[in-house]
Amino acid sequence: MERVEEIATLGMDALDVSGIPPRRPAELWWYGVDGKASLLRRHGDSRRLATLLATAVYLTSRAVDDALDLLEVLIATRLLWMSTIRPACSS
Repeated sequence: MERVEEIATLGMDALDVSGIPPRRPAELWWYGVDGKASLLRRHGDSRRLATLLATAVYLTSRAVDDALDLLEVLIATRLLWMSTIRPACSS
């Protein structure tokens, strides 16, 4: 969740990107995650900013997904542990 907080401090969540077709940000974040910085420098300011914004949005959602996955594992582990302890206590 610290990653989510770090990205949130950039203030990009306040931007309305609802008018952008979903495929376009996906292309941009893919380029931002897998592309090389030297290739990104060749683009104009608006393309670089769009790529960085799409990448930040993607990384935010990924960080939240990772945190939820971890929470699911922790809860499942705790429930399994509790199920092994309770039968021993009831004897």
